[in-house]
Amino acid sequence: MRKMTKIIISAALATALSFSLIFSPAAVASSANDPVAEFVTRLYQTALSRQPDPAGLEYWVNRLKSGQISGAGAAYGFIFSEEMKNKNLTNDRYVEILYNTLLGRRSEPGGKIYWLNNLRSGMSKFNVFLGFAFSAEFSSLCAAYGIKRGDVDHLPSSAPANWPESTDRLIDPSKPMIALTFDDGPTNFTPQILDVLAAHDILATFFLQGNRIEKNKSTILRAFLEGHEIANHSWSHNDLTAMTASRASAEVKDTCDAITSITGVPPTSFRPPYGYTDSSVNRIAAELGLDVVMWTVNSQDYSIKDAAEIYDRTVARVSNGGIILMHDIQSVTVEAIKLLIPKLLEEGYQFVTVSELLLYR
Repeated sequence: MRKMTKIIISAALATALSFSLIFSPAAVASSANDPVAEFVTRLYQTALSRQPDPAGLEYWVNRLKSGQISGAGAAYGFIFSEEMKNKNLTNDRYVEILYNTLLGRRSEPGGKIYWLNNLRSGMSKFNVFLGFAFSAEFSSLCAAYGIKRGDVDHLPSSAPANWPESTDRLIDPSKPMIALTFDDGPTNFTPQILDVLAAHDILATFFLQGNRIEKNKSTILRAFLEGHEIANHSWSHNDLTAMTASRASAEVKDTCDAITSITGVPPTSFRPPYGYTDSSVNRIAAELGLDVVMWTVNSQDYSIKDAAEIYDRTVARVSNGGIILMHDIQSVTVEAIKLLIPKLLEEGYQFVTVSELLLYR
């Protein structure tokens, strides 16, 4: 088993790490008094999307300092924890977390597609983890904190029992795809939209307005658990380009934090209110790890009051790789998608989230 595992690691790294960016230890080196504690704190933040509790921090720091576990062993403990298991992550999110946690950076399309294809072809999540844990990049990250990466022989031989494997649906990049997006919610119309999406077994992306999150937590959690992408649409839906940089940053960051507090997964997509952006807003998004996502088709469901007219306008403008702008704030949108979704499915479109669209297009 160990010999086969090492062969898998070698073959995987030879291909996947050819896509890797050069990792700079200086980017994560800290002036903190305890670099080991800094390393563990980072694991909590990137893998579990939260700050460490004092007892947990002490536990992992002591194990690392005493040599009971290596850097790879600590990473295994977080990636294959019950807390992580309960997130019910898609393959896409699982791979992105491995990039953030073990390589200290976001994924690049080539490498991410490589690992996703391996998962869909039957490679276990444990062996994908090994591919990251025994990379040169993770070795450099560990060294930056004065921690030994460790050897494969010091790890368990598999993921914990009953660990969930592939949780992704299949997307065919050779077939047309479209991303359906909803802005300004959640509202009392959002559950109705979720019902329509569920009836057709398709996914969409919801760009949430931060000041509506607190009163709609159950709706957000439902959308997330059903596989929809939960994205950021600022806190108050005001023009960010007309604000100071600090206020605009708070609008975006506070919404990220509110979403993460419910889903446990930080959003990766951001749509500025009204589509207004500039270099300052783009920089804020980049610093928070967010892709700025606009649209190619405006349904104008916010002003058109007739579902059939929204349907006609949208169908006439849809094309492969497009992003449809809609809003989950009124009943006419619910009626419009009841017409729109069957038509686009009939025309052969795959409905994908915006992150999936960015990955394959």
